[in-house]
Amino acid sequence: MSSMIKTNEVQSNSLNECFINYPVEKLKKQETSLRLAQALHQKLHKESDLVVNVRKLQRFIQNESTQVSVTVHGVIIESMNCNESWCSTESFKSTLDLGYIHDESIVSSALWLEPLQEGIFKSDPSLEEDFIMMALTFDDGPVPMTMKLVDILKTTNTKATFFLIGSEIESKPTMAKHIVDLGHEVGNHTYSHPHIPQLSLEEIKYEMNRTDSIIEEFLGFKPSIMRPPYGEINEESLNAFSHRIIQWSLDTVDWHHHDHLTILGILNESIDGDIILMHDRYEHTHQAVESFIQYQLSCGVQFVSVSQLIESRHLKSRIIHGVRTNKES
Repeated sequence: MSSMIKTNEVQSNSLNECFINYPVEKLKKQETSLRLAQALHQKLHKESDLVVNVRKLQRFIQNESTQVSVTVHGVIIESMNCNESWCSTESFKSTLDLGYIHDESIVSSALWLEPLQEGIFKSDPSLEEDFIMMALTFDDGPVPMTMKLVDILKTTNTKATFFLIGSEIESKPTMAKHIVDLGHEVGNHTYSHPHIPQLSLEEIKYEMNRTDSIIEEFLGFKPSIMRPPYGEINEESLNAFSHRIIQWSLDTVDWHHHDHLTILGILNESIDGDIILMHDRYEHTHQAVESFIQYQLSCGVQFVSVSQLIESRHLKSRIIHGVRTNKES
């Protein structure tokens, strides 16, 4: 018995010495601090329903005033002067599992933990202008399949912009109202989805004005943005309405590709400032979007409405294609 106690004491002392001498500056390096931030994101939401952008948490972990230490109990993240939204008092302390370090000197690789496999990442409603932003846009609804997409977005608290067809709203006003009630942006996509350059000025006015009236009647506001069907617009058409025209910088071509992995591959080419074109009526689009959102949120990407992107990136032109940059998140 005494031999067993002595052996355990040696092991315990050895572990404590390992923790004491652990080079904690490694925990603030890019890869490890991001993983710890991901784990902290999920823990805060689980414990207090807080949703904090992963990059905000990573920046907090890397801050000089934040102490990160390794003990037998886990990775301790602590700040005695915390002014962040997730701190209920000036002091903050949270302990994360040692498995998030991914260091075999502490934990066997068989016990390493991956935050992406352990919970759902959600969108932080509080935006940071210097973080990566993308606008997800969906055309041609509302249709019954739209509601499945809306449920996917709701799970992660992600907001998008829907360009709705007037005739579809007219026949399914409850669906359209549900989109707005969940905080999504709605734009005009004409009444019957025509090729605008082929119409007369009066026909264009009819398409736009009737859809505006339908949106105002059923949803309670007049939209300030529109997307021309097929992206087709000409100079003469611009005199028929005053809306801002929203095109795109990344087209998933989801009407042509019927494999969600192909669409996901295109989505993964996205960068800061992108306006991404999709359609809400395709199940393969839903599958790709669900995976895409989850991974991007785990990296701190912010999904915003088109109008939020325009405001944050100070876009002035009437026709908006997005503003692609290589901004680091």
